[in-house]
Amino acid sequence: MANRYWVGGTASWDGTAGTKWSDTSGGAGGQSVPTSTDDVFFDGSSGTGTVTIATGNTGAKSINCTGFTGTITGTADITVAGGITLVSGQTYTHTGIVTVTGTATITTASKTFSALTVNGSGITVTLGDALNTSTRNLIVTNGTFDTSVSNYSVTAGTVTLAGSSATINLNGSTITISGSESFSRTSGTLNAGTSQINITNTQPTFTGGIAGGGATFYNVSFTSALSAVNSSNIRGANTFNNLTFTNQSSSGQAIVIFDNNQTVNGTLTMPAGTNATCRTLFTSSDANAKTLTCAAVSLSDIDFRLITGAGAASWTGTRIGNATGNSGITFTASRTVYWNLASGGNWSATAWATTSGGTPSVNNFPLAQDTAIFESTGLNTGATVTFNSRFIIGTINLSARTFSPSATMTFATGGIDTLVVGDWINGTGSFLTGSTIATLTFGKIGGTQTVTGAGRAFPHRVTINAISGTLTLQDNVIFSANNSIWGPTVNFINGTLNLNGNTLELSGIGGHFKTSTGTKNITFNGGTLSLTNIIGTGNGFNNDAPTGFTTTAGTGIGTIKASGISGQGLEFVGGGSIYNCTLDQAGAGELQISGSNTFNNITNSYKSTGSTSIRFQANTTTTLNDFTASGEAGRVLTITSSSGSVSFTLSKSSGTVSVNYISISRSTATGGATWYAGANSTDGGNNTGWIFSGPPQPAFFLFF
Repeated sequence: MANRYWVGGTASWDGTAGTKWSDTSGGAGGQSVPTSTDDVFFDGSSGTGTVTIATGNTGAKSINCTGFTGTITGTADITVAGGITLVSGQTYTHTGIVTVTGTATITTASKTFSALTVNGSGITVTLGDALNTSTRNLIVTNGTFDTSVSNYSVTAGTVTLAGSSATINLNGSTITISGSESFSRTSGTLNAGTSQINITNTQPTFTGGIAGGGATFYNVSFTSALSAVNSSNIRGANTFNNLTFTNQSSSGQAIVIFDNNQTVNGTLTMPAGTNATCRTLFTSSDANAKTLTCAAVSLSDIDFRLITGAGAASWTGTRIGNATGNSGITFTASRTVYWNLASGGNWSATAWATTSGGTPSVNNFPLAQDTAIFESTGLNTGATVTFNSRFIIGTINLSARTFSPSATMTFATGGIDTLVVGDWINGTGSFLTGSTIATLTFGKIGGTQTVTGAGRAFPHRVTINAISGTLTLQDNVIFSANNSIWGPTVNFINGTLNLNGNTLELSGIGGHFKTSTGTKNITFNGGTLSLTNIIGTGNGFNNDAPTGFTTTAGTGIGTIKASGISGQGLEFVGGGSIYNCTLDQAGAGELQISGSNTFNNITNSYKSTGSTSIRFQANTTTTLNDFTASGEAGRVLTITSSSGSVSFTLSKSSGTVSVNYISISRSTATGGATWYAGANSTDGGNNTGWIFSGPPQPAFFLFF
């Protein structure tokens, strides 16, 4: 243990000794570089030079700058085993990490300090005055960080509590956090005291705990209006004294996502909007409702989705939107509103009236439970109405716009993701446009949501996330997001898709139907899911999340119709599921089937000149009630394995299979049925169970 005084003027504090260090104030240099056992001094005899903390330094026991008028800078990290004292007369611009490993007091004299890490078993690091790290981080991984009984403030980019033996004591301090990760506690103990935490970021993540745990805070305020572009997240099952959000003054919708239940012992103050278009959505992070238990609430211009309001609070307010899946909340009564802005404009425009042709008012803006009607009155020929923010949409009724020169309109989504929780009714005089990067989500929770196509295609990526609900087609509907870069045309997450005897057509470049994690069902009722003119290898049907996926035949026999183009493979990734429908190879492109799936039937309705093919994944078993995939004279259907050496299996439990004009190879036909390939078929080799002839003709007897 020794004292080390800086006498090196302008130089680097690194691993080289030279003449930088003395063992007395202003003494001769030449002493060794300080280590974690040495107290380091920068004082009046150290000069006014610049000391750069550089790579190779071996840290210090403590750092004391009393009397120093020079500069400490650098980007390298340094470890200090004890206290740190800065003074007002010095300059401090060091941006590396300072790790404190021993019990210490840190005094920064109003200087913007380095990123600070507390990491020492059983230690306590206490503030000697306010700590300001600007946008840099305060991290406690081991030991205790204490703002002191003097309640000194802390300003940081993020505050992180991440260690089972880590503790933060906030006392009565004010903590201002600017980073997007804001407060994060993955383990350790938070003693909130009577502190005030201010989150200034417009799209923060605030984590009181993970894996179902949380923390107890005192007052927490989100002091900036939340972003209407990105989401804000509150994680962990937390408890607050008061939880406050700043009012929204700009048109659009901010989103606050909870991954767990929250308790507010005082008041939950939600971000009131300046008017009905300045909105905030409070929602769950998953398919399960989250409970907000509050003693009191203050709310207006708030939308809720999968939220349960609980506690002594009166869950009512002004212009409260029901995005479905909620309970314990009193919502504004639903209304029918009419567009009345002849030139068109943004969805949030002052264009909505409560009667046909009535006077618009900004506070007539349609809420999630409302019906928005577009008719010939109030909208000129060729006018466009555009979703300009991610508002939650209730029912849209365009049926009064009929196809005539005086009634045509365009409905545009631009690049905005849009959640619809009501019905969508197209009109023959309405055209839909939208960016291929935009997603239109049909997401009513519980109950039935309907879509009427009226012959107008939806040019968007579409998500179906109707948790415990049903999306029902009222007629044939076309989804045609023609861009392979932006993902599936339809992403099916939750709910029942009821084709209701109609055709849902997916078409174009990159078009495909995909499942994601959730509980989802396709009910056919004689309807057809049609993958039409799909372009691009790898597109088609992808049951990427087969867990929770089912199909229901309903009334009649439904069909999945796969129609690729010549030279392009259309994939059917079945995921090993049961398909209570017919799979129809209906196009010139090869149909590539993967997974050991079950179908009512596999057939081939492609009738144009030329050959087509079905390729099964090697070493899989496809179980069938029937198999009617045949070619025709001049149009051979090739049936083969994805492997040049490994076969696939087709299994039917009983009866007879009779096909013709096929070329089949590497196939095992089994299950109990008799498999006739037909007299005009070709044995491509490595087949088992196939009979290359037609079934025997029944005998006829003549009696005289």
